[in-house]
Amino acid sequence: PSLEEGIANVVLEAMAIGVPVISTDCSGMREVVKHQVTGFVVPEVDSKEIALELIRFNKISFNDRIKIIVSAYDFIEKEFDRNISVEKLNDLYSNLFK
Repeated sequence: PSLEEGIANVVLEAMAIGVPVISTDCSGMREVVKHQVTGFVVPEVDSKEIALELIRFNKISFNDRIKIIVSAYDFIEKEFDRNISVEKLNDLYSNLFK
């Protein structure tokens, strides 16, 4: 688990392909990993809590897992759409060079 991160691309990629995410509460991760909605968030530097969250995840129903996976996918599709991201970057660079 990371101790310091912006928004980790590996988390975005996992959410985009349907892999459930358990993340530490570092830097910007709560912006994308909403606890029990798009994934699971545990305190930083708490290996016991990470282990407990893995156990809790293993005990939730299949349907609840699917809901979280779909919510994560939908969030990524909406908030990190490639065309929108490219447009935002182009705008940013255009404004920087004016």
